[in-house]
Amino acid sequence: MFTEIMTNESEPNLNNHDEPVIIARVGSLAQADVICAVLRTNDIETFIVNENACQNLPHLGLAVHPNGIQIAVRKSDQAEAQLCIYQHNLLDAENERAKSREQNDADRFARIAGVSGIFAILASPLIFVTVWYFSRAIKAERKHSPTDRVLFRRNMILAKVCMACGIILLAGYLVFLFKH
Repeated sequence: MFTEIMTNESEPNLNNHDEPVIIARVGSLAQADVICAVLRTNDIETFIVNENACQNLPHLGLAVHPNGIQIAVRKSDQAEAQLCIYQHNLLDAENERAKSREQNDADRFARIAGVSGIFAILASPLIFVTVWYFSRAIKAERKHSPTDRVLFRRNMILAKVCMACGIILLAGYLVFLFKH
């Protein structure tokens, strides 16, 4: 197999085969396997660099391969392999998915920023109004007159309504953050 030929240093004459060249980097082992399969069907010997690490440690993919999973071919097959990859549009699909993920992340962060701004704009006046109604209610209760009792109740109701709106707003904001 090509992997053994390229990594077997016990052979006395290493000039009977070309050195390996990295022709592609992809984000997943599945994508690398697809590219290798297509290249092998076109009689191009190929292998995945450090394939054992990719298979045994898939959860450490970016840590083991920060630049992506590398696919190598013989130097003499490089042009043909790149043409084959281009003709089958294998890397373009992966790049489009990566761009789509980046765009989705950007959209997500923009939505979060927008909702955070709206929350900040709405929450500040609610907090101010709630404190204001509570302070008016406390002042009305200290006077002990019948009209002030009515003012106390009205101000307490308004303060509680503002506080409930603030809690609902905060709960909606937190639900939005956890969903996104």
